[in-house]
Amino acid sequence: MNYNNDSPSRPNYLDSFSDFTTRNEIKADYIIIPGDISDRGTEDQFKDFCEFIDKVSCALKTPKNNIIIAPGNHDKNWKIGDAHKESATTNRIQKSYDPYLTELKEILNTENQCGNSHAESPYFKIWEDEHLYCITFNSAAEDFAETAPHYGTAHHSVIESLDSLLKVEANKIKNKIKIFVCHHHPLQYSSPLNDIFPDFSIMGNSEGILKILHNHSFDLLIHGHKHIPNFDIHANQLAHPLICFCAGSFSANLSHDYQGLATNLFHLVEAEKENCHKPVTGKLRSWSYLVGKRWHKADQNIAGIDPQISFGTWTSVYEIEQKLKTLIQPQLNAGKKVLFSSLYDSDPTLEHIPNSTKMAAISSLEKKLKFKALRYEEDLILIGE
Repeated sequence: MNYNNDSPSRPNYLDSFSDFTTRNEIKADYIIIPGDISDRGTEDQFKDFCEFIDKVSCALKTPKNNIIIAPGNHDKNWKIGDAHKESATTNRIQKSYDPYLTELKEILNTENQCGNSHAESPYFKIWEDEHLYCITFNSAAEDFAETAPHYGTAHHSVIESLDSLLKVEANKIKNKIKIFVCHHHPLQYSSPLNDIFPDFSIMGNSEGILKILHNHSFDLLIHGHKHIPNFDIHANQLAHPLICFCAGSFSANLSHDYQGLATNLFHLVEAEKENCHKPVTGKLRSWSYLVGKRWHKADQNIAGIDPQISFGTWTSVYEIEQKLKTLIQPQLNAGKKVLFSSLYDSDPTLEHIPNSTKMAAISSLEKKLKFKALRYEEDLILIGE
């Protein structure tokens, strides 16, 4: 969520969001925000944000204690930081976040929060309840006005502290959904904008963070900073799938450079975890805001993300292709149309195939089995030629 006074977070924007959530009966157990809730980290902007997020949480019927935030680079007050330029780095960082910590104290200090301040090393806090274990990390702590280029970072001391903590917590949190939230991107993404504005802001030492998250079987990494959304899977030698999700922006004043690449977005993650030995399963649903249409289902060609993405079944395109061939060939041979969701009863794992894997398998089978796959709302219908 990027929030500033010139953004579409005006009353009509919030009213349309409230109408949209009410009309579609959308509720959220938690609100997760990966930073940039202000523009320059001032008290007034954080006060505006608190009023703003109060209305958003009311629209989503989210308990106030369940708002989870990791700060972004715009949430650090560089003006205050410059005033303390001659002091120790640790003191300079703490002073830079005084407005953030003061105005957001009711959000950052609930009964579910524990751990250090976002302004003190190792710069992460823990948010936890009986279902969720969430680490919010301040990747912008050591980014100052004079830093060039600006980028996020996670020092080795932070990574070591994180690893030590998770080893202690391992047994207690093993069956919970585990989420890591930060602002800067841990992976470099390809974008047409990189040709115009080269991006050097990727989080330093991000490989170390990713390794720790894999080692401790985290389910989801959510970050911001990039306005263009992205959903992908990261895996290493442990073969544990880590969902890496760039949320984009919720209420930013996006320039014309982003036209056709991104819009303001709202996402709903629906996730379940059967036990610690199986990956989390669920769906990511996304909606896009356009002035003429207001809130509507996201379109990949306009918003940069599909309206719905499934996750939880991690296997090769070939294996999915073989499963589908067995299920759909008899029906196609009999002249029947096949609704993709109707296959879930025969094989429940098909419901949680990521979109790219599913479409790659379908595309391969279309030629071999001679059928056409057509979109039908948020489903596919397979029709023999």
